[in-house]
Amino acid sequence: MPEINQFGQQVNDLVPGWQGAQVLR
Repeated sequence: MPEINQFGQQVNDLVPGWQGAQVLR
């Protein structure tokens, strides 16, 4: 299941932390 990081972005389990979310964005 996708996780929501502190920035409010959906992060997959395969993505470590918010840095991955920045890339997916």
